Amino acid sequence: MSHMVSLPIPDELYEPLQRAAQAAHQPLEHVLLKALRASLPPLDGLPPDLTEELTRLEAMDDNALQQVLLATLPTIQQQELDNLLTKNQALYGMIYFHQGDESWIKAKRMK
Repeated sequence: MSHMVSLPIPDELYEPLQRAAQAAHQPLEHVLLKALRASLPPLDGLPPDLTEELTRLEAMDDNALQQVLLATLPTIQQQELDNLLTKNQALYGMIYFHQGDESWIKAKRMK
């Protein structure tokens, strides 16, 4: 079963999505679905306590998630992750999905 959803997409999201779709030779709709699937993994088959915790985390905004991260991740690892994110964004811009689409990755590197 599927549902139709109509929503405005700001230029700063649309343009990189469109480039990714062109690089992967896929319709924009497929790229959007792939990005959504990657960002919203299924919870089926997980233990109930883990499902509950992940559901709670999914409902949090970015600031609340950052507070959870800061409370649970050692400072050195936080700094390493920040450095990796900065390098990644400098090389590729914002990354919206990462499920092994080699043609997309190669196309982005050649630009």
